[in-house]
Amino acid sequence: MHYEHWYKYYKTAKTNTEVKRNKPLVVGISGGSACGKSSVAEIILQLSGLETCANLTMDSYYKNIPSEFTNLSEYNFDHPNAFDFDLLTTHINNLLSGKEILVPVYDFTSNKRESHCEIVKPCNLIIVEGILVLYDKRITKMLDIKVFIDTDADIRLCRRSKILFLHFYSSQRHSGKKKNIKNSNRTLS
Repeated sequence: MHYEHWYKYYKTAKTNTEVKRNKPLVVGISGGSACGKSSVAEIILQLSGLETCANLTMDSYYKNIPSEFTNLSEYNFDHPNAFDFDLLTTHINNLLSGKEILVPVYDFTSNKRESHCEIVKPCNLIIVEGILVLYDKRITKMLDIKVFIDTDADIRLCRRSKILFLHFYSSQRHSGKKKNIKNSNRTLS
């Protein structure tokens, strides 16, 4: 569903006195890596006009990498076993029941959850976004609206490459390490 169509649906539901929701609206956004899930989620959150919204991203629900994986290239971050679906399901249920949740903070540098969590309070709009949001049947049953973003693989690869480059370049600058990255006639330090 294009975000403008969703916005019209949401505004109609919000202003129509016949439509009364006694539970939060839960929107699931899925698609390949770098397809635009986070951007669509942000647009929906902004267009909703609500003061309290929850954006649960599956990146927060990665499990700690098992110690037997010493070579990260052998670990598949896109496999369902990499995610804690039980915790994500519990968190969505808790928000639907009006309870606040403690969302884990995943550190992609150490590939472990940090010791602190983010507090998310109950709200009227819950967005759940990630590559495998539509994988787990328990989660899909709770979704009022399901969105799959189909972006061409070439575009996703370009976006991912840019993100990885910027992350690498930023981490090199902040760590004090100087690495030269040669790009045709110029050198970035």
